[in-house]
Amino acid sequence: MYSCPIANNLTFNFAGSQNGLSPLPALNNVPYLYAFCFENGSNRSLVLINTDLSGSHAISFSGTNPPQGT
Repeated sequence: MYSCPIANNLTFNFAGSQNGLSPLPALNNVPYLYAFCFENGSNRSLVLINTDLSGSHAISFSGTNPPQGT
C-alpha cells in the first residue's frame, strides 16, 4: 500500500453510538472519503470509499499518468 491523500476532504462530526457490545465514542472531523492505493510492480489499484449516506462527491486525479474516463 502507498500514500494517496485526498485534498479538501469534507468532514462531519459523529455523535457516537451506545448500540452494540462496544459503544462508539463521539468523534469530530471524521472524513467522508477514504482512499487506499496499492501497487504491484508497474500495476496500480485504487479503492475509494464514500461514507456519506446522503450524497455523492466529485473527485479528480492528479500526478503522473492519472486514470482517464468516467
